Amino acid sequence: THVIRGSEYLSSTPKYNLLYKDFGWDIPTYIHCPPVMKDAQNKLSKRNGDASYQDLVAKGYLKEAVLNYILLLGWSPKGEREIFTLPEMIEVFDESGIGKAPAIFDPAKLRYINAEYIRAMSEEAFFEKAEPYIDSVVKTPCNKALLAQVLHQRCELMSDIPEQIDFIRRDRQGSAGSHSARTGGHSGRRLHPGRGACCPVCSD
Repeated sequence: THVIRGSEYLSSTPKYNLLYKDFGWDIPTYIHCPPVMKDAQNKLSKRNGDASYQDLVAKGYLKEAVLNYILLLGWSPKGEREIFTLPEMIEVFDESGIGKAPAIFDPAKLRYINAEYIRAMSEEAFFEKAEPYIDSVVKTPCNKALLAQVLHQRCELMSDIPEQIDFIRRDRQGSAGSHSARTGGHSGRRLHPGRGACCPVCSD
């Protein structure tokens, strides 16, 4: 019943209508959306190296946050609220809120929305998302659930996690190296990788 497409197809609408009539089909209701721009002069385009939806997810953005931000590109909700769950997006969307001016993609705004989504997650949901990123850095036994609790309110992207906890890996490598230097590379007992570490989530 509806066709939603970019405003660049507006001029070709009469041709499409003739095709619909010739095939005996009902002419749909058209909704033409303004283009999404990289800046004031250039359209956002993957051919020019701009990120796709899949690229954004791979960079640590939550799918729900990306959808929320896309909703706001060229469309304005009624009121000041901008953060919506997917069911709420479906409920509040009204084509009358679609503007005519091109929308400019703002990475800082997307990052802000993603951070709000992360902070609103339950500890269990955040841990489920964070665990693969923690595992990419911490290779020894660790209280990952406690570490995730510490990280929860400090992340704007899930991909922030490896950099924020890299000190754990460096601390352990440094502790093992300094112990070996003090003993000349020989010891009557083996130093456990986490023993004496400064990070409580990775202590024995």
